[in-house]
Amino acid sequence: MIDPAFVTVLRRLGPASLLSVLVATSAGTLSAQDLPPIRTPTSIIPNYDRVLIGQMEALEGGAYVARTGNAGSNWYNPAGLAASEETSLNASANAYEYTTIELEGLDSKFGSGRFRSASTFFGGVIGAPVLKGRDVRLGFSFTRPVVWSPGTVTGATRFEVGGESSAQVSYTSGVDLSTSVPALAAGFRISDRFRVGASAGMAITSLRTSQTLTSRVVDLTGLTRGFRTIYVDGQTWDLSFGAGVQWDVSEAVRLGGTVNAPGLRIAGSGIAEDQVVLGYAGNESVDLSMRDPEARFDYREPFRLVGGVAVRLGAVELEADVRHYGGRSEYALIETDSTVQVLVTDADGNLTQDRVATPDVRETARAVTNFAVGGNVPIPGGFRLHAGFFTDRSPVGTPGASIFRSIDLTGVTAGISFGGRLTGSIGVSSSWGTSEERDVDPPVGGLPTGTRISIRTFNLHYALSYRF
Repeated sequence: MIDPAFVTVLRRLGPASLLSVLVATSAGTLSAQDLPPIRTPTSIIPNYDRVLIGQMEALEGGAYVARTGNAGSNWYNPAGLAASEETSLNASANAYEYTTIELEGLDSKFGSGRFRSASTFFGGVIGAPVLKGRDVRLGFSFTRPVVWSPGTVTGATRFEVGGESSAQVSYTSGVDLSTSVPALAAGFRISDRFRVGASAGMAITSLRTSQTLTSRVVDLTGLTRGFRTIYVDGQTWDLSFGAGVQWDVSEAVRLGGTVNAPGLRIAGSGIAEDQVVLGYAGNESVDLSMRDPEARFDYREPFRLVGGVAVRLGAVELEADVRHYGGRSEYALIETDSTVQVLVTDADGNLTQDRVATPDVRETARAVTNFAVGGNVPIPGGFRLHAGFFTDRSPVGTPGASIFRSIDLTGVTAGISFGGRLTGSIGVSSSWGTSEERDVDPPVGGLPTGTRISIRTFNLHYALSYRF
């Protein structure tokens, strides 16, 4: 028989915590009076500085806010547009990205790797001969500062529950998170050593996640089965504004800084689906389902403040940048007006139906400060050698409750470039990090419930720019 108190708990929980019911029931440890929450292992990384942008900039850890002076200024600092004399176009990309992701937990280890191509920047600056004079430059760009699509993480584990029972749990997770920013910018030369700029863009963020968890327990009473599947597909459009400044303190020292206001949501839409099926020996079962093709999806772009100092030592260029991202208070990432349909079948085949409200999926973002250091030096043949280092701390505000995974990343870059009217570059970068342990409650069969994710990415960068 299904305990009536158990059904009461199901109705009170809603789908946000139903996975705990699935795992707990399969392990035979459910307490209707005191049910711990589940912390599902996910592989979504929302970090801000993982993707490197630009032709030279990407090869130097992105440390370029003070020195930028071409089409890349559209992203790094609009004030730098005013340092560009001529009209130019710039296209840069991650030619290839290879990502490995490893999930450890439930006495098992799941892993996967994926190659992908991801364009990250296309932009231009409009100067001479289109614009007369040297005081005003206009720019346009299309940038993808967030691209996270590591492929599918999948695996299964089998273990004993007590002396006469066995259980099997399998897990599959696939995610895709990206932000694209079409933008317009302008740079103004106040004096030969002082420039300012402004930009306006539309941050278009898309999130798609599909997760499935199944469990089977065999004991003296028969077979107990559990299944849960979640699908979310959303997109939101945020208007963003920024401003920048550059000051050439001397021939050897340059300062730069930018500020970007938090995103202003203009539009957004989403689809949310959630289904849980629990089957017991005999005819007993519980089925919960929810689908909303008009769910509200919202992803909050943070306040951003960047400052940098660049130094020229003869032919050597060096720069160090600090990037600060503001936190965001709790908000509804996914909202739905659809209710959860609850179907309960008892041992005699009698069906009970009910509907309960669907709770919002809520998120918070913490303030983070990242650092980047980069530089270049000339080498024989008219080339320059570039290298950089950067940090990328996680903005996840509540790691134990978020659908995102909290991982602090560290990265290095290196490459070469050539100059002239046609300029180009090629290089590599790598970033890596491991999350802290994240518990899955309640325990599954008495096994350790901590899970962690380790990721490593390897990127091949290339870029071309042409000055007219």
